[in-house]
This record gives sequence, C-alpha cells and structure tokens, in this order.
Amino acid sequence: MKPETFPHHQAVHDYAKAHGLEYACEGTAAFKERLRTLSAEQFQMIAVHTLQGMQRVILFSKGIDTQREDTL
Repeated sequence: MKPETFPHHQAVHDYAKAHGLEYACEGTAAFKERLRTLSAEQFQMIAVHTLQGMQRVILFSKGIDTQREDTL
C-alpha cells in the first residue's frame, strides 16, 4: 500500500523510482494533463510536505505514458 503523505519531494522521487512509477506535481502542466487524461483507477493522489505547505502529487504507472503514446 502506498503512503498517503510524504515528508518531502525526495521521498516521493525515491518511492516512485523504487516502485516503477512516475509522478506529476500540482501546479505543473503534466499534473493538469494527467488529471484530464487518466481515469481515477490509473493514478493515486498523495500529499507532500513543502516549505509552502502541502502539495498534491499524482503517482501513476510508467507504462501509462507509453500506452497513451501508442494510441495517438
């Protein structure tokens, strides 16, 4: 089971790398694109502590990007 909250961005990066996942941070074009194109079953929304407060991050399978490109 994935943690719901991470203490900092490096922890998200390390977790994603260790589990073969990609991630996109709130406030980026990639985050908006993933929310628009992925179904709720294809990603998990998590929270990350930052100096400015909490930030939402989407975790999703690396294969999803490849599958999307193949269908375009």
